[in-house]
Amino acid sequence: MAVFAKRYLNYRDEPYGKRKPLLWPVYVHRIMYPAERDSGLNLFQRAVLGLLRADCQSWREMADLLGMHPEMVLFILAQCNGNGWVDGLGKLTDSGIALLEKGEDQNVAFKSGLMFQDALSGALWPRISSDQPELVPLQGSGDALVFKPNRSSAKDFRPYVLSAKATMPPELSPQEVLEAYGAYRLDHFNANQLYGSQDLPERVLAHGIEFMAELPEPMYVLTWIAEDPSGAKPWQLCDPFGIRQQVPWLENTFLEVLQRDSRLVRELARIAGRPEPEKQSIEEWMQSMDQTIDMELLAEHAWACRQDLVARYYTSVKRHLLMIEQGLGKHALDATLNDAQKLCEAVCQWIIREFKPDMGIFPKITNLDPALNRSILRALELPFLTPNVVSTLAYQNLKQVRNALEGKNQSLKAMLFGAVLSTLEIANHPLRKIPAEKLAFEQLLALADLRNEASHASGKEFNKDDVVRLGEFALSWTLLFKDWM
Repeated sequence: MAVFAKRYLNYRDEPYGKRKPLLWPVYVHRIMYPAERDSGLNLFQRAVLGLLRADCQSWREMADLLGMHPEMVLFILAQCNGNGWVDGLGKLTDSGIALLEKGEDQNVAFKSGLMFQDALSGALWPRISSDQPELVPLQGSGDALVFKPNRSSAKDFRPYVLSAKATMPPELSPQEVLEAYGAYRLDHFNANQLYGSQDLPERVLAHGIEFMAELPEPMYVLTWIAEDPSGAKPWQLCDPFGIRQQVPWLENTFLEVLQRDSRLVRELARIAGRPEPEKQSIEEWMQSMDQTIDMELLAEHAWACRQDLVARYYTSVKRHLLMIEQGLGKHALDATLNDAQKLCEAVCQWIIREFKPDMGIFPKITNLDPALNRSILRALELPFLTPNVVSTLAYQNLKQVRNALEGKNQSLKAMLFGAVLSTLEIANHPLRKIPAEKLAFEQLLALADLRNEASHASGKEFNKDDVVRLGEFALSWTLLFKDWM
C-alpha cells in the first residue's frame, strides 16, 4: 500500500495516564491571512457592523449574507447594542463608526498559517496554526515509525498510524472555512478563560483567509488515545492541539475507524482495562463497558438507582472536583463546569418526567414574550421565584420551554422554566416542599450564565474558585431531590 505521507506534525504534550499515540492523516492547507489588529471588535462583530453601515437592517438578511445562524446574529447585535456601538433603532453610533474606521485605517500585516482537512472524513478541523512543528522519525525505524518527543528525552514512542482514504477530499466552501475558524476562536477563548494562555498554542487572529495553493499537502498530525481521568468514559480521544480535553468533531470518524480496525480495538482494550470483544460488535463492546461503569456509579450512589444520567454526572462532577483539588488534569475546570450544568439539566429532566403537566393549558406561542412569561411565573406564587429569578426566566422562549416539557433537550434555563411549570396543581411537588433558600435558584442561574458566557466568548472572566463553588453547589442541589427519586 502506498505511503500516505512522510511528514509528521506535533502540537501537544503527552496526556496523563495510560495512553497510545496516534497519527491522524490530514491534508494541510497553506493559507495567507491579514492579521486582525486590536480594534475592540472581533471578526463577527465587524461583519455585522459593516452590514449595518451598508443599511442592511434585517437580521435575517444578515444571517443569509454571512452564512451564520440567525440566533448568532441576534446575539452579536445585542452585544453591539450593549456596548453602545448600535442604538435602539439599529443604527451605528459614533463609537461604532469609530471602531470600524479604526480597524480599516490600520496597516494590514499579512501572515501565513495552516488549516487541516481530515483525510478520513473530508471535514475541515476547527483548528488553525501559524507554525509547523515537525516530528522526525528515528533513523533506522523503517516503516514501524519511532519518534522521540524531543532530543533530550531518553524514551521514545511508536504511534499507531491510521489509514487515509485513497481519494482527495472535497473542495472546501467559504462557509466551511468561516465555521471552522469561528469554532477555533471559541474553543481557544474558552480554554484561555479557564487556564490562561501559558499552556496554549498561539492564537491566530485572522481578518479573512485565502488559500495559497490549489492542492493541500498530505501529512500526519499526532494525537493520543488516553484513559479518561474522570473515569466517566472508557477512554478519551485527545485534542491534537491540546486546546480542549476532547474533540467531538473527531469522535464519529474514530468510531467508524474502529468498525474496521481490530488491531486498534486491542489497543483501546488495554487502555480501558477491559477485555477486547470476541463475538461482539464494536457498539456492543462499548455498550457493555458503559454498563460496567454505570454499575460502579450506581453502587456508590444507590439513591440514583433509577436515574442513570443523574448518577453519572453526579459522580463525574465529584471526580472532577477531586482532580482540581489534587492539581491533576489540565482540563478539569472546563469538564467540571460542563458536567455541573449537565447534572442540573438531568435533574430538571427528571422533575419534568415525574411531574409532567397537562400541555394543553400552556399557550402555543413561538415568539419571545417576556411580559407573558412574567405573568405566568408570578401567578405560580412560589417563594423561590424572586424578582431577579422571574426577570431572568422571563426571557426564555416559550417554544423552547414547551420542547423541554415534551422531553426534548434544551438549555438549563428553559428546563428550569419547564420544571417550575410542572408544579401546577401538585401540592407535594418537591419544588413546593423544599425551602426556597435551599433551592437557591439564583445560584442555579449563575451556573447557567457562567457556562453560557464561556460558550459565547463574552469576555467575562472566571476562575478556579468560581468553578469549584458552582460544582459543589450542583452536587448539593441534586441531593435535595434524592428522597423523591
